[in-house]
Amino acid sequence: MIDTDGVVTRSYEELCDEGREAASQGDRNRFKIGDLACEVETRYGEHTIIDFAKAIGTAVKSVTTYRTVCRLYIFSRREIFLTDNPMLTYTHLRDAMVLGDVEEAYKFLETASADGLSVEAARIALTILRGKPVPPHKLLDVPVSIFQAKDGRILLHTMVTTTAYLETLPKGSYTARLIITGCPNERPPTQ
Repeated sequence: MIDTDGVVTRSYEELCDEGREAASQGDRNRFKIGDLACEVETRYGEHTIIDFAKAIGTAVKSVTTYRTVCRLYIFSRREIFLTDNPMLTYTHLRDAMVLGDVEEAYKFLETASADGLSVEAARIALTILRGKPVPPHKLLDVPVSIFQAKDGRILLHTMVTTTAYLETLPKGSYTARLIITGCPNERPPTQ
């Protein structure tokens, strides 16, 4: 289809077909759905985002969020940025929107990429950057065997779980807190 300005456009049905295919794939296709949702909204006023979301089998809230992310991170710049920063995901970009300014978000995302921050680590960094306290954050959960021995014989074997939490202390410093919990299966070893 060619619109009045001579620009090639796709029909609503073509956008839905492309949206269905994108919905069946992974993380980067959230951007594709968001870009298509922007196109549906601007070109096909009679077709709402709700209609589009239903047509591609994706939750309306998800499509609306994808569209919001794609409005902030304009396609051409976003594609170059993600090519230069391949470890960043849709979720990194979505979470960085809390900064409220696209330039601040890109600056943060460049640092997150250079530092190799996972989505969870980037969320913590965003919380700190915004001056908010970081709630206790589970770092790891490890089962550990503890043995009690005397004279070369194992007298008691206990299974415990060690959980490490990262906590914010006053004045922005952090500490790791370990919690060790015993399991009810304390038993003497089998002979």
